[in-house]
Amino acid sequence: SAKRFTDTTLVAISNAWVKEAKLNGTQATLSVEFVSDQIHLMRDAAGAIVEGDASAQNKVEDQWVFTRDLKSTSPNWTIIET
Repeated sequence: SAKRFTDTTLVAISNAWVKEAKLNGTQATLSVEFVSDQIHLMRDAAGAIVEGDASAQNKVEDQWVFTRDLKSTSPNWTIIET
């Protein structure tokens, strides 16, 4: 069978908000709800579009969960769930 791969383009994040925040000792966890516009395509091995429309944007709602030790000197949050 022919090789195919998905191609997703994030066009814009139209909304994002913290849905839930928890603190367990120094470990903070945030659940963030995102609403974004994305373009989803399927391409063949040569890169030609075989499914989808490059001009069609889809509204996508996602929830991501981030965690961080507040005592850490790093400002980075880790994604633990999508």
